[in-house]
Amino acid sequence: MIGIKRSRSENDLYDHNNNKKQKSDLELSVASPKTKSCLENLPNETIYEIFDYLDSFHVYQSFFSLNTRFDRLILNPTGLLQVNIGAMTKLDFDLYHRHVITPNRRRINYLRLSNPFTADLIFSPPLTICRFTQLKTLILEQFDSKYMKNVLQHLIQLPKLESLKISFADLFPLLPAVLFQSIFQLSKLKLCQVTYRTKFDSISPPIYLPQATSTSIESLTINNRFSVESLFDLYRFVPQLRYLSINSLAGYPPFMGFQRESLLLKHLKTLSLKIDDVQFGTFAQLVKSFFSNIEILHLEANHSSYLHLDQWQDLILSSMPNLRVFDFYYNGILHRNEAIDQFMLNNNFDQSFWNGRGWVFVQTEKQQGNLRRIMFYSLNPYRRKDYDLYWEHGSIHPLDDHLSSVEHVHLRSDSGLKNAKKYFPNATTLTIEHYFQPARGSLATIVNEILPLKQLKKLVIENISYPFDEILQLMKLTPNLQFLSVRRINYPFLLLSNLFQVTSLKTLEICQECSYEYFQIMMMHFPQLDTLRIAMKRPDISQTIRYVFTQSNHLFSLCFTRMPKVCLRDIKNLIRYEKLIVNYTIKLLDHDLYLWW
Repeated sequence: MIGIKRSRSENDLYDHNNNKKQKSDLELSVASPKTKSCLENLPNETIYEIFDYLDSFHVYQSFFSLNTRFDRLILNPTGLLQVNIGAMTKLDFDLYHRHVITPNRRRINYLRLSNPFTADLIFSPPLTICRFTQLKTLILEQFDSKYMKNVLQHLIQLPKLESLKISFADLFPLLPAVLFQSIFQLSKLKLCQVTYRTKFDSISPPIYLPQATSTSIESLTINNRFSVESLFDLYRFVPQLRYLSINSLAGYPPFMGFQRESLLLKHLKTLSLKIDDVQFGTFAQLVKSFFSNIEILHLEANHSSYLHLDQWQDLILSSMPNLRVFDFYYNGILHRNEAIDQFMLNNNFDQSFWNGRGWVFVQTEKQQGNLRRIMFYSLNPYRRKDYDLYWEHGSIHPLDDHLSSVEHVHLRSDSGLKNAKKYFPNATTLTIEHYFQPARGSLATIVNEILPLKQLKKLVIENISYPFDEILQLMKLTPNLQFLSVRRINYPFLLLSNLFQVTSLKTLEICQECSYEYFQIMMMHFPQLDTLRIAMKRPDISQTIRYVFTQSNHLFSLCFTRMPKVCLRDIKNLIRYEKLIVNYTIKLLDHDLYLWW
């Protein structure tokens, strides 16, 4: 739980007599049933226990300025602060920044910033970073890439920084080598996670790091398309690596550079890869060059060359002798003329080798014209958190108990809903990727048979256009839904008759262009919205801005997508001339216009 760390030193906020008086007051209130007890009667240690269950900002928001005692408890100069800047208004942030963050920079050991504005406000000027001398964990989400160099070069001065997670709100304007070279200068770093997008992603150019130095990074996660050839330069600088995850390892055209010296990572134990255009032969050479010592392998592939269990058995025996967990997931298309017995799908392989290690496989197949979609994955001992539900073939495997671990379900075909036999009791995120008309019952009824809608927190509807009244019917069974993302909406079905309000929804994203009239209807259906991302034509933007600042609503964060630069000036002029609001921040990142107040 993120909160304010309790101090155990003798130098407490009150002296011994004050604490003694508080305890006697508490005993008196317990002894006399007619005496009402209140929070003020609790000793400091008990109040700190309560604070541990709350986010640090919520502690500040609820108790700061209540009285002198609580101010001192919150700003205890001998404790450490864990600061999580999540969804909040700019006014709340300004107060929190002034009263808690600025005077206590040297006590903050955990800092998470989650919108495009907060990092450049807290780290302004960039030299301010050097004052966070206790900082161990820094998380920058939706970070503005133009501040990257200034921020990272000052992080070098932090003596205790061990964990860095950074994701960018815009396209990274430089080659990825610049990013990694800056990160590898942080010599104390143990954990690093980077999420970025560049205009070069489709070709995935090699990364060369001639000036980088070796780091102490033990855990590295790269969320972007990454080339096979880049591994050679990358691994020269992470000799202590124990965990590696790459969500899109690319190698097309086939990589021919294995004549170079192998760089076996002696400490690497866990490898998680999503393969894109890399054939099995290339992957096998990577294992021999880098990954021979791994104990846990999570691999997702879509190339048919991975569907030979005999070659997997040879590779494991010859080059991965320590492998304990083999989590393999294949999801791809085979041509109809590819003989099924060429692959492992006919179960004609050494059962004793696989069963003896507890590695059981499940196969699902569906004919699609001249093509066949194949899903093949290992069942034990890994517990999967994401699940792609295309269709069901036969009964559930007797060992198919891993569904209780699934948190995110992807529904990718209509037949997967008509004949689904699997249930995901702990799923909290649902993505629907194909439109379908249920053979029986409503959309909400069928989906509720797959996962419990009452605990759903996030719903994403991709690549399809659903009538909005059907979405609302689905949302009636989701009392805890907080996030909704819809790519396209069938607006003609959007009716105000029998108005249904979803009061739990906080964040809404609509990729399709929305008129001002439909924006108003959205606000009526979702009265508690605080964050909205929407596409809109320029003539409707002015009316929308006026509505936001003159009508009663809970919005404090607004993003207009696909906006030209001139809109930034237009909105600034509108707000200034009509005096709509004073305390706000606005910026344009890759044609996404962000407004925060």
